Amino acid sequence: MRYLYEDQLYSDRLCTRFLRPEDMETWEPFFKNKLCTQFLSNFPDLSPMEKAKHMIDKQLERYDQKRYGLQVISNRIDNKPLGLCGLLLQQVDDIVELEVGYHFLYQHWGFGYATEAASIMIEYARKNKLADSLISVIDLLNYKSQAVAERNGFVREKELLYLGDEVYIYRKSLL
Repeated sequence: MRYLYEDQLYSDRLCTRFLRPEDMETWEPFFKNKLCTQFLSNFPDLSPMEKAKHMIDKQLERYDQKRYGLQVISNRIDNKPLGLCGLLLQQVDDIVELEVGYHFLYQHWGFGYATEAASIMIEYARKNKLADSLISVIDLLNYKSQAVAERNGFVREKELLYLGDEVYIYRKSLL
């Protein structure tokens, strides 16, 4: 699998940038909202600010290790952070896969930002021939994320236990 990862990617309404340590305060409210975090089981029992730090540190580590990582998704007009989206290396059934993942601050749900942000990453992966296909790992009960995947042309491929959670694997061919 080829590695190339850039930020400053754009769509009509959105732009991306890599996370920075100073982004913690932006993401603390995300971790305070149970609707935002109900499907995130891999975060330790920490305060919302500590969870924000943990999440950002994990993405910075991914960048350093050439394992991709979530990026900040901002409104192009005012550069206001709306959520996170990015490519992630995941091991599923002993195969390393490239995933598109997304999380948005609650006040920005319902405006199509997740679908649009994911499409930025899909097009980036396709244009740069990063993989033959992308996956999304989505909790069985996370209907909103399933809808985002389906709007972007992903197809539910299988159900499995992943890191202790029952999930669907959605896949989209890039060929």
